[in-house]
Amino acid sequence: MEVGISTSFISTISILIPQGELLDLTQVETGNIQLHYQRAQPRQIVEYATQALSVQAAQKNVQLETVLPEQLPAIQADVEKTAWVMINLLSNAIRYAPEGSRVIVEAKPGKEMVEFSVRDFGKGIEPQYQTRIFEKFFRIPDHQYNPTGTGLGLAISKEFINAQNGDL
Repeated sequence: MEVGISTSFISTISILIPQGELLDLTQVETGNIQLHYQRAQPRQIVEYATQALSVQAAQKNVQLETVLPEQLPAIQADVEKTAWVMINLLSNAIRYAPEGSRVIVEAKPGKEMVEFSVRDFGKGIEPQYQTRIFEKFFRIPDHQYNPTGTGLGLAISKEFINAQNGDL
């Protein structure tokens, strides 16, 4: 999957996501979402997501690092939805990472699946909010970062991954 993404395309996606998030969540919750499984390489999903958010990271002077072993097993996944989740997680990490820091995206073989992770070096999520971050419309009340968004991204992400028999 080779992808060329222009800055104007990324801006368009940012504007359209809130309405799409509501539609996606409704479809997932009602069971009307169609999953299109295909064989995919985890490396391509990670590279697509990091490329899609490279401008956002550069604007904040955040270094995107990928940790990918030479050999990763192929996965059966809905690539579009899995990439959407990776982009959502990466976008959140960039948003909350301190300026001039780094975000690490990793994929590694797990016991029965490939494990993807996104790690930033921000202040983290306070314990009282950790059990709520996947709730619809929940946003961490944090005046320092002036949170934006609908509070749906992580809820949709969890539903997309759960629908594919994964865990988030």
